[in-house]
Amino acid sequence: MRHSITTLRPLASRLHVAALCGAALVLVASCGSTPDAPDDTAVVDGVALEAPAPWTDAFVEKVYIFADVITVEGPAGLRTHCAVVQDDASYDYDLATTERGLVQTLSVKPGALQPTANVFLDNWELRGFQRVVVTERPQRDGEVIVRATGRVGAQLPEGRVEGSTFERRFVVGQ
Repeated sequence: MRHSITTLRPLASRLHVAALCGAALVLVASCGSTPDAPDDTAVVDGVALEAPAPWTDAFVEKVYIFADVITVEGPAGLRTHCAVVQDDASYDYDLATTERGLVQTLSVKPGALQPTANVFLDNWELRGFQRVVVTERPQRDGEVIVRATGRVGAQLPEGRVEGSTFERRFVVGQ
């Protein structure tokens, strides 16, 4: 039995419509929405993420601190404001979880080509001749404490500071 092109067109047209309807059903079935989250909470892959930890604007101005040892201690979220420069030839890097929090230690190797351990805290540049230690406490509120000991030099917006100790505290949250 021979079919003419005119008898096959209605069949092809019906198959085409059926295929389009099937594709539309698959598209509608695959669409979905994530659960509503509070305005300050991000949603990634359907999971609500915690809002960013509170922070201070104290580190906006450019500051340089040089010292034998520099420690930075702060609340949860501190790591998002710190950049610890790692160079295996010049520094030893240690990362530890302790009861005080997450502790990153950057120590200068003897005879290193780069003579300082370098950490950036927003716009503050911290350079330790021996080491820099950054401790992030699990609490979201509290103080950010920057301490420098030993031979200390600091270039602050209000002028230069030299001595054997330097400390600044900034309240975060609360």
